[in-house]
Amino acid sequence: MKALLEHGANPVSADVQGRRPIDLARRYAGRDIDTELLARATEHAPQGARIVVRREECEGGDVRIVAEVRDSTGILRSESWLGTGHAEIIRLLEARTY
Repeated sequence: MKALLEHGANPVSADVQGRRPIDLARRYAGRDIDTELLARATEHAPQGARIVVRREECEGGDVRIVAEVRDSTGILRSESWLGTGHAEIIRLLEARTY
């Protein structure tokens, strides 16, 4: 996020639904991302699926939480992930919002 802002990204621009980057970051700040992803994966997983939630270290030291859904034969059916740095993103965006 810091690199995007340093290269001219507009922190107050909104998507087609009117959500700004700070709105999206606030949605997850302070929440248990592991539980969020597990609940989301469970809601859409087929009968007999196995769901695994794991943490991955990303470039720059950031961490992302990954939820994998595998069917009863072990084949990967879906994967979703969220990063954990939402509070830091909010701080950066608030400093740049004008």
